Amino acid sequence: MSYHILHQFDEQWFADNGSSQSPAPSRLFGSLSDGSDRREAERRSASTRCWLFILASLLVASCALYYALDARRHADDLQRRLSEMETRLKK
Repeated sequence: MSYHILHQFDEQWFADNGSSQSPAPSRLFGSLSDGSDRREAERRSASTRCWLFILASLLVASCALYYALDARRHADDLQRRLSEMETRLKK
């Protein structure tokens, strides 16, 4: 049984790669490079996620800073209007 399976495998391999030509290294070692390509893609994806996280953090920080400055301006305006009303009521 195993001889039959090996014989079929050999025939299929020779049919796929051509018996008269030497197989190209890219076809022979393609499965080895697929793993490194996958790892490279995962590394790039992780790097991209890292940069996206940094950009999102900067965006949140800048929005928080803008909100704090705007709240400070509103508080100053409110304090000024309250002072004006107090001076009007004292008269």
